[in-house]
Amino acid sequence: AEAAATSSLQWFAEGVSDPILDGIRNNGAFNQSSGPEPFLRAFIDGEIVPYYNSCYVLTPQGQPDCHQIQGECAPSEVACGYVYMITALVLSAVIATGIFAILGICSCGCCLCPANTAPRRTRPWGSVGVGDSRSKIRVFTLYALGLTAALVTVFSVIGFLSMLELSEDVLSLLDGVKEGSLVAAVLKKRALSVIALADEKAEAFSNIKGDKLRGLPQMVDSVKQIQVSLAYMKAQTFRTEAFVEGCPAGVASCEHLSNEDPLDTKNWNRCIFEPVDGPGKHDEGVAATLSNGNPNPACRDKKTGSPGVCPCCAKCDRLTRSIDLVSSQIPTSKDLGVLNATFPIEEVPAAAKDAFSKYQDPLKTATESFESLTKWVTKAQDTMVSKHWVFALVAVGFWIPSWIAVGIVVFGILLLANHGNNRTLWWTAFGLGLASCLLLLAPIFGFVSLVVIPFSDLCTVIPKNNQSSAAFLALLEGDLDPDPHFDLASKSSLGELSGLLSGKVWSNRGDQPGTSLRAVRDTLQLGLGDSPTDSGFASKLLNGCILNKHGFIWDIMDIERSQLDSTLKIQSASATVPPTAVARALDWRRYRDMSGIQGQINSLDTEDASFGVSDCGAADFKGCQADMEAYDKDLSGDFEKLKVNVGKFGLAAHKLVALSEQEQNNVTALLSGADVAAQSIESAIWNAGSCDFLNEKYEGFRAPLCDEMAFSIRAMWGAILLAALSWVPLLFLLLVIAIRGWKCWTSKYDFQLILDMDEGKSSEPLPPEAHKTRQAETKLGCISQKRKTSARMRNRGHLASTFNSRSSVISTDSGVQSQETAVVSHRMSGHGQSTGKALYEYCLQLRGQSNSNLLLVVKQIQE
Repeated sequence: AEAAATSSLQWFAEGVSDPILDGIRNNGAFNQSSGPEPFLRAFIDGEIVPYYNSCYVLTPQGQPDCHQIQGECAPSEVACGYVYMITALVLSAVIATGIFAILGICSCGCCLCPANTAPRRTRPWGSVGVGDSRSKIRVFTLYALGLTAALVTVFSVIGFLSMLELSEDVLSLLDGVKEGSLVAAVLKKRALSVIALADEKAEAFSNIKGDKLRGLPQMVDSVKQIQVSLAYMKAQTFRTEAFVEGCPAGVASCEHLSNEDPLDTKNWNRCIFEPVDGPGKHDEGVAATLSNGNPNPACRDKKTGSPGVCPCCAKCDRLTRSIDLVSSQIPTSKDLGVLNATFPIEEVPAAAKDAFSKYQDPLKTATESFESLTKWVTKAQDTMVSKHWVFALVAVGFWIPSWIAVGIVVFGILLLANHGNNRTLWWTAFGLGLASCLLLLAPIFGFVSLVVIPFSDLCTVIPKNNQSSAAFLALLEGDLDPDPHFDLASKSSLGELSGLLSGKVWSNRGDQPGTSLRAVRDTLQLGLGDSPTDSGFASKLLNGCILNKHGFIWDIMDIERSQLDSTLKIQSASATVPPTAVARALDWRRYRDMSGIQGQINSLDTEDASFGVSDCGAADFKGCQADMEAYDKDLSGDFEKLKVNVGKFGLAAHKLVALSEQEQNNVTALLSGADVAAQSIESAIWNAGSCDFLNEKYEGFRAPLCDEMAFSIRAMWGAILLAALSWVPLLFLLLVIAIRGWKCWTSKYDFQLILDMDEGKSSEPLPPEAHKTRQAETKLGCISQKRKTSARMRNRGHLASTFNSRSSVISTDSGVQSQETAVVSHRMSGHGQSTGKALYEYCLQLRGQSNSNLLLVVKQIQE
């Protein structure tokens, strides 16, 4: 039902009120582009009173004299046409009020007159004879009463519904203003929610990161163990190789170094392997001393025992190169530490807080500026909701006199249709209708006329979604003069409420007026700096954001997504931990040579001829066999040390490979999760700049104002206007009916004016043969033409002489003519009786006669 009522009001406003307003605009003496725009700008600036006055303070050339106006002035005489049109509407209401007042004063003398109780001839309401114009007028009057009463009822019901709807629309508008005043708070809330989301995502990622990298410390330990093992094996391999290859020539002694002794490569006659897999070569040097104190037999001539060239330990060289290769492939602690780097997702919260801190003070200022307005709107809403019944009662009280009057009219029509009548009813209906027009309809029409046209024009300027904002921006041009102390906290009285609704409130400056719209613009300037004063920014803000729910604030501020990412330090995780670094730390396939080291070491054996260990015969130098056994024993001891250490190395290497494989999967998932989390935060921050909420707040203000409230005001204005216009014919009919039959206006032998209101009883209808005579009676004017006939016959002597002179030419076939002529002449000569009475009595005597000569006599009397 509510939706149907709303749609009906919109249909009435668009189909009835708007054409009337358009007609008024089209006939108004103003230019549509130059008239409303300066008027509405003055309204926004709170200068509507001086602007209005400027149109009545004119120069001799008819232009507004702006030098005498303190405030905004109309730019031209053409613009003043808009003011004159509004004034004319208000004056029309004042004139209508005066006319209704005069009508009421004039009718008072009639309503105080006593009723005429003289008997009248009767005729049933439903009988209509041939050519009976009296009955036709009677039926027409009944239809006219019913039609005008129905029109008053329809328009009054529309007016009543529009008043009720207007109160709801005001509540919706206040709710829209309240929500709109929370824009800065919503922006702050969005920013804080994004920061909280960033904190939440960062904390969650940190937990995931700790879980995914839980094997990293074990990897570090394994790497350290491997590095120690490799270092030991390399040192031991060097010692073994130096033991086999001996020392350079000229060295006094070449001792077999132990693990505790530092290796001095200067005292090592190291072989050169070219190519690397060749047997190697070096100059003759000094043989290493065995554990028995003798020189290495492999470095002596086996027959003579004289010093010779020591063998090259090719296996030792290859083992050293393998150890170096593995050492270069094993990740260092630093390499593994890269995996535990600070990811972008962990830096976003701090960067977001830092970026938000730059806007925190302006948002705080804007929020505080709107707090008082929000409190005032909330208080106004609570008041309207608690007093909602008052608005309904006012609407009922405004229209109930019209409804009671219409009810009385309907009752009176039903009474007449049943052959009854009560003139008190007609006077009561007339009085209530007149009071409604005089005290309610005309004054309220004048008041609503003050706002209906500017209000509808304002809504044509306020753009809808995806519409051009050029006209609206034109209204906002000019010096805004921002006031940081603007406050509405103390503006709670009824007077200040009226001032706010009229577009004018006083700021704390004390000497300059401000408006609610101006306060919004001031707050925008305070909150966003100088940008809003730039028409380019304002245009982008309106068209690209406020009127476009798919837009983004970042686009309005010329911030690209990449710039936002850079400001918030949002980047791919691979930028922080490159794939090469991940491979360096976790690609276990690079450790394949570790197994090669184990194989090389485990394959070391003194039986290998490259070490120079051999059996001595009887022909060899003395002590050869004992020295060979000592050399074999010392060399085997070195090999055993390498084999023991390579076992530990193998365990650590196996553990490192397993951890690397596990962490490789974990780190891959971690990097992917970091990118997803960073993207979610980046999207949340970007979406936080969405214009959807600004568009929603804007529509929450514009829709109640222009799609609801404007319709209600126009519907109410049109309903009041048409209801008042419908009352005019209804009041006329009621007045005529009420006046008829009262002594102040009638006499004993008065004829009918419009209706024979005393015909309450029926009589027998006329016989068919009397119809022609009845037509003659009608032509004669004995019934419905009373005043016209009386005026024509007021000069009885002239009428009688006219009749006598014309009666001689009438042919007759009987003696009736002279007889009837004599009777008429006698009656028209009077003997002191009135002509009306004479004609009336004579007509009664002629009733029922059908003589053709009689008809000629009657025709002659008519002429």
